[in-house]
Amino acid sequence: MIPELMTQRIETAFGDVRRGSGITLHEADVLDACGSEKERVKARKLDTDEKWQDVPEREIEDHASALCFLDPEGFRYYLPAYMRWSVRNYRTSNSLSSDMTIYALAPSGNKGVTDWNRARWEVFTRQQSEVILDYLRFMLETGKDHADSFMAELAINAYWRQFS
Repeated sequence: MIPELMTQRIETAFGDVRRGSGITLHEADVLDACGSEKERVKARKLDTDEKWQDVPEREIEDHASALCFLDPEGFRYYLPAYMRWSVRNYRTSNSLSSDMTIYALAPSGNKGVTDWNRARWEVFTRQQSEVILDYLRFMLETGKDHADSFMAELAINAYWRQFS
């Protein structure tokens, strides 16, 4: 699949997703740093976007690990932005955001697919889950030298294959 088509599929499947009250990108940074509730409130104010399409690409590049700290609602909101960014930048960026996007869709270590994974993955519609599968296949097929294709394949086999 060509990058432009993959990007278009992401935008179509997730087009109506809005931010809501889930954990935001900058809040995730505070959680990662074990920050206080006061710091979380302050960090949340830095995220002014209401549509995932408006999340600045620089923020995605700079917050590679954010997906690990999002609740299901925040994960549903930010994942399409990260997938789109990855499709556009996986060959040219030194950021770990592409790999971290794949890891967020893969089982948790040797535990397999956990309840925590399911809680975050089951928020997606059938169409969105199909696009996530296509994204993982895209990264497996085209990202071999630029992204963690091993983990993309693991994610497909562990959970996402059911959406083919």
